[in-house]
Amino acid sequence: MPADHAAIAQLIYESMRPLDPFSVSALLTASLFCVLFVSDAVGVPKYKPCSENPARQKQRSNELQVLAKEDQADRQGADINWDVVALRDEKRAKHVGEIFGEGCFSTGQDYSAAALIFQHGPSIDHNFQSYLWAKKALELGDSTRQGLIIDGIDRFLVRQGYKQLFGGITHRIRPQRCRCLDDVEEGFSDSKRVEMGGKPLAVSMKEIMDFNSSIKGCSDVQFCGGLKTPPLGAVPGVW
Repeated sequence: MPADHAAIAQLIYESMRPLDPFSVSALLTASLFCVLFVSDAVGVPKYKPCSENPARQKQRSNELQVLAKEDQADRQGADINWDVVALRDEKRAKHVGEIFGEGCFSTGQDYSAAALIFQHGPSIDHNFQSYLWAKKALELGDSTRQGLIIDGIDRFLVRQGYKQLFGGITHRIRPQRCRCLDDVEEGFSDSKRVEMGGKPLAVSMKEIMDFNSSIKGCSDVQFCGGLKTPPLGAVPGVW
């Protein structure tokens, strides 16, 4: 056997020999020391969640506010390409989900911005999550998106073919673009509407009538029709 091959064989043999407990302990201690020393030497960053990293938290909070402004900007003007906006809505929802997954929601403003973006998400689950986040934002002192609490619930129901509870969701119909109110569940307490949304159903109805009164042929339009009563438990804690 060549000399170099013999040397390699001897090293392998030596490495396979059983070690006594003291030697094993010493080896592990030395290995751990080396790992820690090398990590510090090369500057390996230590992970810190947003709750322990103010700079990262601020960056993510700023991103949420930018996304919320983009959401509203996409809905300005008379000639809106909704296919383009829908794709942008989906992209924003994915970004918000990423920030939430990192645990970087902290303030009421964070939850409020996220609620606004998820209100326009492509899934009914986005609508329900919008309600939860808007509720959380209010609990943390931000009431700027309070309306999303009830809008999220109503959108969640209407998109499943159920009557809404609060009366904030409308559709435009007929060539004149009249507004009709998506059907409202009669069994839902009007006092609950006032408590959560700030207004009774009569006020929502009057808003529809006032809007339509200025358009010829629209004054008689009220409910859109076609929706069914939501099953009890459809919105836990609310219905």
